[in-house]
Amino acid sequence: AVESLLLDIVKVSEQRLLTVGQRGHILISEDQGQNWRQVEVPVNVNLTAVDFLDENHGVAVGFDQTVLLTEDAGETWTVSHQEVSNLQPALFSVIYNSKDTITAVGSYGLYLETEDGGATWENRQIDSLSDVYDGFSHFYDIEKLTADTWYIAGEKYIAEADDYGDEFSKGMIAVTKDAGRTWEKVNSPYEGSFFGITVKANDIY
Repeated sequence: AVESLLLDIVKVSEQRLLTVGQRGHILISEDQGQNWRQVEVPVNVNLTAVDFLDENHGVAVGFDQTVLLTEDAGETWTVSHQEVSNLQPALFSVIYNSKDTITAVGSYGLYLETEDGGATWENRQIDSLSDVYDGFSHFYDIEKLTADTWYIAGEKYIAEADDYGDEFSKGMIAVTKDAGRTWEKVNSPYEGSFFGITVKANDIY
């Protein structure tokens, strides 16, 4: 792990940090990042994102639609969902919203959610976030402002040519105010792809 790419990090408690990354690596620090130790993980796919509901319950996601859950602050992990798919190969971001509800998003419109704590998962198609021709590009990040208000950042396919005559994708931001039941795109002055979003109070970055 010392030579591998790490892709996300979360503060679990005042002293405890947890990071995930390449080849399924998960590392924990119990002294605010001064020292790290690697924990055993049941997969070896790239893990792209991690989130915690509280100091014990966490979720990590990654390639092959992998979803891992922990109930002991990251010491042990179990596979909650995994599916190899050429059409929707990877999850890029996740929010642990309540004891029962977790939502993860990823490539080509991948939108996974559970309402029973990870016992079962549904792959929803969010039509309001589709591109032209009813296709989907990528959802790169999902973040929570409140229990009901969340934001997605990503990109959408545009059916028009750029200066070189090639069709292209551009940035996409969307918001839900009912905990993911419905989504609405938000106008943005930036045309490039969005790979992350941060929400705080009345501000969005």
